[in-house]
Amino acid sequence: MPTYTKQLLYFQCFSCCILLNVGNITAQNLVPNGDFELHTDCPNDLAQIYNADYWFNATNATSDYFNVCDTTEIASVPNNFLGIQNAQSGNAYAGIYIGGTGGTPYREFIEVELSETLKAGWPYTLKWYTNLSDNSSCTPSIISGYLANELMTTSTTSFLEQSSLVEQTITILNANSLIDTANWYQVNACFIATG
Repeated sequence: MPTYTKQLLYFQCFSCCILLNVGNITAQNLVPNGDFELHTDCPNDLAQIYNADYWFNATNATSDYFNVCDTTEIASVPNNFLGIQNAQSGNAYAGIYIGGTGGTPYREFIEVELSETLKAGWPYTLKWYTNLSDNSSCTPSIISGYLANELMTTSTTSFLEQSSLVEQTITILNANSLIDTANWYQVNACFIATG
């Protein structure tokens, strides 16, 4: 029987910024509610990412939403079902299961619609913070962000079935950045949009 290990990550402050003027660098955040502070209801269990305004599951998986307003300590901040972790800023963050060894393959993805369409040929920075949960028994070697030309909402499994919609994949290969269970790690990826 294979040994089953799991990788669970917390996320916060996911943003996609555009450089509007090379001479005078300013940025516009295109990710609504990137810090997960806005919510319709407080989470009181796992699998409630839908309570964070604008965010939802990209597949038929069970992504989590954590907020200090939860009093059960299942989906609270800092103490919750996956361990102890303060928010990188504010009061909330999201959690996803990104993989494991042994057992049935399974992944979780969170999705948000950008406030504007990316412009082909323009430079962007994709930035988010990640933290490995205390209850993870292994660490990821890579983590990716996907940019798609349509919402990915029709998948019936925990895997992205609509790969034809993916315009760009932003992959971070620095495994050392994904092993810290105490501190948040900032992930930055600069890229030229395809549209």
